[in-house]
Parts: sequence; structure tokens; C-alpha cells
Amino acid sequence: MISLCMITRDEEQFLERCLDSVQPIVDEIIVVDTGSVDRTREVADSFRARIYDFAWVDDFSAARNYSLSKASGDWILSLDADECISENDHGLFKNLVGNISPGSLAYSFITRNYINDPNQVGWTANDGIYATEEAGGGWIPTEKVRLFPNRDQVKYAYAVHEMVEPSLQRLNIKIKGCAIPIHHYGSLFKDHKKSKMLTYYQMGKKKLNATGNDKVALYELAVQAGIIGKAEEATELWQKFIAEKTDQPEAFVHLATAYFQLQEYRSALQASKRALALDPTMKEALYNYALCEFLIGDVGKTIANLDDLLAKHPDYIPARFLAAAARICCGDIQRGLNGFRELERTDMRPHLSATYKDLIQRLAGANRLGCVRALMEFSKEIGS
Repeated sequence: MISLCMITRDEEQFLERCLDSVQPIVDEIIVVDTGSVDRTREVADSFRARIYDFAWVDDFSAARNYSLSKASGDWILSLDADECISENDHGLFKNLVGNISPGSLAYSFITRNYINDPNQVGWTANDGIYATEEAGGGWIPTEKVRLFPNRDQVKYAYAVHEMVEPSLQRLNIKIKGCAIPIHHYGSLFKDHKKSKMLTYYQMGKKKLNATGNDKVALYELAVQAGIIGKAEEATELWQKFIAEKTDQPEAFVHLATAYFQLQEYRSALQASKRALALDPTMKEALYNYALCEFLIGDVGKTIANLDDLLAKHPDYIPARFLAAAARICCGDIQRGLNGFRELERTDMRPHLSATYKDLIQRLAGANRLGCVRALMEFSKEIGS
């Protein structure tokens, strides 16, 4: 028997899709509501969910653990309201628990966090395999345990970015990865994302203080600061993290992005070089390096680096955009315009004109007036 356990608050926009996607593969639905004022409870009730109230105490783990206490199944499936599982994977899901005794194993899932911004670390273009579920232009992956045995000792830890893994490890319950993705949509909706990210940021600050600058908490807060636009704070947090742990190229990529937001392009270039020294194949580091070269260095080098990058990642939209712009600046007008025409047939089209104008403004700020003039000549044709 499988119990779906979830916590909600004002999730009527997403909840029906979530519950509809998993109703055939779970035996009961536990919804712990932390104060909804919309139709969340009504939607949950239409799926015969068992609904419980829980006063919000700034602690995601507390709410999730309350949901676990109400489950009667042998297995717990944990989802958020803005997530779903494809019907195509229902058979695979049932096989996960079909021949295994509850209590001996837990499963981690990759979450496909759909986004419209291809500049984020780990972005992967949609490929059509999950045509019904795919959204935005692509997704970034995260991984955590979603399916685990229902045992009293299995509990969530941490007030924010809550995880069940620590208790599983203490109990020597093996964690196995599975091939079924979780599809997550909340990041596509600006108001939903902004509210959630601000909550995570505020709680992340409390978590960092409570854990005494724990590296995981520091990493999480640095990411959140960058997402909500606190670039100066993000650079300070990434520098602290790097001082403790210098072997993660992702940290230098995030640091470069924060410097880029502050228009400190030379610092961004140095951070990109550090990332490449740690991982010469990391596409985000290669892109950041090429972008900084374009803004303050050698445009010809930009094109050469981007051609190498696109040979390995032909669907990497930020690199395709920058390569098209760099070709126009170097006088290869037709290839540059062709590149933009191709981008107009992608999910970038609604954002193409604004991104083009932003690049021109950054080039002007960096005193690359030759590139500004070249791009201005064709600005009316891009994204129109």
C-alpha cells in the first residue's frame, strides 16, 4: 500500500494535475494544509484525500512529518502540488515496490524543474520524450528521495530544503536511484516562484545561523540570494563557500553569474576561468567565459569558444544567441542573422528582442561601441 503525503497552501492552480497524475498508483492521499484561502481543500476533497490542518511554524520538515504521521501505507510517496508523474511511467512505478519488502530500500528521483531561463546551471533542452508533461524551454535537474518506507524513525530534517535522507542513512536503509522523473512546474510562474523563493531565502538565513555556517546551508542560501536578485550578497556567500570548499566548479559558475549581474565583468571572467580549471567541459563555465570575452575581451575568441561549445551542445540556446550576436559584430552578418532566424523558431522567441537589447546595453556599459553600432543596425529585425 502506498500513501501520497504532501503539504499545501493556496495550490489550486496546480493541485488537480498533481493528484490526477498519481491517483492510479497510490492507495491513499494525505494532504496537510498550512492555511489555504483558495480552493485547495475543495480540489483535494474531490480526489477523496484525507485533509488535515497544520499551523505553519516556519518549518517544512515539521509539516511533512505531520503528514507522515497520518499515513497508513507501507510506502510513502512525497510530492509537491506543482509536480506530477507521467502516466507513461505508472507501470515502472508499480514495479519499484512490487517485489520489494517495505523497509529495506528507498528510491531517489530526478526532478525536472522546468524553466524559461536557459542560463541556469545544468539546463537541458526539452527533447519531446515527455511531450505531454514538458513545459518551458527546458529543465534543470535536482535529486532527492521521494519514495521510502513508512517507519516511525523515518523523518524529515531541516526547516528548509527538507530531506528524509539523514534518517534513512541512520537506519541503514539503502537509497537507490530510479529512472522515473518528477515533473515540476512552479518555477515557470513568476508570482508563485517569487513568493516561494523569498520564503526559502528568509528561512535559509535562519538555517545558516542555526547550523553555524554549514556548507550545505551556505550553498543553498547563496543560490537563493542569486535567484531573488541579491547579487552583492550572493557574491559574498559564494566567496565564503569557496573558501571552505574550492573544488566545486558550480560554485565558481554561480559566482561568475553574480558578478555579471553586478556588471563586474573582469571578476566574472576570473571566476569563469576558475570553473574551467576544475571542469573544462562544463558548458555553463564555457558560456560565461565566452560572454565575458565578448564584453571585455576578444570577440574572435568568443566565436571560437562558442563554436567548440555548440559542437558538443548544439541545443544550448544561450550559446547560439551569443554566437549569432558575435558574428554580426565581426562582420559575418548573414550567418549572424541566420542564427537569430533559427532562434525565432525556438522557445526563446518571446524573449529574443529583450535579450538582444540587454546585450546591447551591457556592451555600451563596457564601452564596446563598435559592437553596439553593429548590433543596433539590426535591432529592429531581431525578435520582431
